[in-house]
Amino acid sequence: MFERRGAMAKVKVVLNWWIPIVLITAALMAPAISQAGSLKIWPDQLKADVSLGSAYYQTPFNLAAENGMFRAPITLPVGARITKITYYRTGYAQTSTGFSLMRIKMGNTSDAVADIFEQFSVNGDIEAVDVPFHMDPPADRAIRAGYRYFIEVTSNGWAIFWGAKIDYLQ
Repeated sequence: MFERRGAMAKVKVVLNWWIPIVLITAALMAPAISQAGSLKIWPDQLKADVSLGSAYYQTPFNLAAENGMFRAPITLPVGARITKITYYRTGYAQTSTGFSLMRIKMGNTSDAVADIFEQFSVNGDIEAVDVPFHMDPPADRAIRAGYRYFIEVTSNGWAIFWGAKIDYLQ
C-alpha cells in the first residue's frame, strides 16, 4: 500500500514539473506555425489595356473578361510565400489565354514570378489552370518589400477569364 502511494507521489512530482514545460514549449512554438491564406481576383477588378486597340469585353454582371489584355495590382503581406496560383478560363473554339504574376521594383523592368500562355479548345466548360512558377528556390517566391506586384491576363478570341486564386503561407 505504501509503495503505491510512493509511486503516485513520484508521478505527481513529475507531472508538476512537466506540465508547465510542455505548456511553455507550445506557447513558444505557436508563432512559428505558418498561416495559410489566399487572394481571389475577380474579372471586374482588372483594368483593360486599351492601348492595344482591341474590342475587349468586360462586365461586372457576369464577372467575365475576354478578348483583350487586362492588368490588376495585387497586395500580399511582405514575407508571404506564394505556394500556388490557379486561374479559371473557358472558351468556345480554338483560342488562347495567358496569365502572369509579375513584380517590379521602381526604376527597373518587371520580372515574371509565374506565367503561362496556352492555346486550347473547349466546349464552354470552365477549367482551372495551375500556373507554373519561374522562380526557384521557393524562397524567391516570397513577397519582398519595395516591389509592386500585379497580374496580367490575356484572352484572345472566344476565351473568357473567370478569375484567379493565389495561395500563400505567411
